[in-house]
Parts: sequence; C-alpha cells; structure tokens
Amino acid sequence: MPQLIPSALRVLQVFELFARERKPLSNSEIAKGLQIPESSCSDLLYTLRHAGYLVRMPDSRKFQLTSRFSAVAAECVSADGLTDFIDEVLLQLTRLTGETAMCAQLENDRVKVIACLDSPRALRYVLKPGTILDTYATAVGKALLSIQSESECARILKASGLRRISSETITDESELRRQLEQGRSAGYFIARNEGTEGVYAIAFACTIGAVQLAFNVVGPVHRVERNLPEYSTALLKVKAELSS
Repeated sequence: MPQLIPSALRVLQVFELFARERKPLSNSEIAKGLQIPESSCSDLLYTLRHAGYLVRMPDSRKFQLTSRFSAVAAECVSADGLTDFIDEVLLQLTRLTGETAMCAQLENDRVKVIACLDSPRALRYVLKPGTILDTYATAVGKALLSIQSESECARILKASGLRRISSETITDESELRRQLEQGRSAGYFIARNEGTEGVYAIAFACTIGAVQLAFNVVGPVHRVERNLPEYSTALLKVKAELSS
C-alpha cells in the first residue's frame, strides 16, 4: 500500500507558501507557515538552497525562490502532462466500451469539450474539441455541477435558464437536483435524449490538481441502453483508478 512521505509534502508546501506570500521569508516565518520546528525547517531550507531552488538574501537573511524553480515549472507546463493524462483516460474508456469518449470542463457557466476520442464503430457520436454544451442537458455537465458548491450550482442553473433543447430535456430544477443526488450516490451521471435526440451519455467528474474535469462515454440510445450495466461498471473502474 502506498505511503505518504511527509518530507516530500513539506517541500511542496514550501513552494505553495512562497506562492501565497509573494515575498522573501525568514526561517521562522516558513517554520510557522508549515507548522514545523525551526530546526527541521532550517534543514529543509538548506537542502532546497543547496539544490538551487532557494537563495538567501545577503542583508535580511531571508529566503526567496530562484529562477530555477520557474524554469522547471515552465518546462513542466510546456510538456502539457494534463493533455497526455486526458488522452490516456479517453483511450481507456473507449477500449472498455467501444464508444466515443469525451473530456469536458466548465467555461462561462456552460460545458466546453476539450478532448474527444471517436468510437471505432460505424454508428457513433462525434463532437469536436471546442464544442460548447449546456450543463443541465448533458452527462458531463451534470457531473461537473455535482462537484460545485451549493451556491455555485444554484448560480449556474439560474444562468442557464433550463430551456428545452430536445423532447426529454429536464427543465424542472427540482427534478434535475434529484438526478444530481442520484448520480452522486451511483458515482456516475446520465443524459438520455436530453441535449441531442438519439444520444445517451454516461459521465463522472474528478479534480486533477486544481482542474475540474468530466469524462464520459456517449453513443446511440439503443446501444448504450442495452450495455448500460457494462458501461457504468467500466466508468466506475476508471474513476476508481484515478482516485487511487
């Protein structure tokens, strides 16, 4: 079973502390911020200074991050590890279900598709990255709504207007909230003929770092409905792996 390494967490907490304070900090200030003894903090700062991530001011003797930290961070961002992560999740979902898989996130109170992997089947649902969808009428939207605060969820629903898009769009807020509770309990959310006629989607949401994402599998109603137990099990399997 994996174990948490306190010393590794403290290193990350040092960087987060500098990000919050945005100024040079003394050993005692950092120790107070991390809630650790000053002697332990001194050893930690010495190590980071030796590695080139901190510099000590000659007059005040306070510590500050060096350009090495920003250079390494910039390289990590340019590598775009989140994109690679999303691509692997989509590939796993498509392999397990044979359906189109999508990733989306909230943008201006609606849902933006940021990645999509098409099903290899002839009859499939296709959406291009960049497509904007309604939160309340999509499985990914419901999944993302479910992880918002109560006030934020209410604000988004009010802004949406809950207008009818298709024959089975849910326009009653109490019914939509009932579905959100049901989805939280089941671990996944569904949208059947709600945003697009003939389309059935199953989704879950997760937070990676500070980024909220929703993943789904989507296909023709008749096929997804027939395979719903298998598909929902696949989604829960992937969701559990991400959580672990």
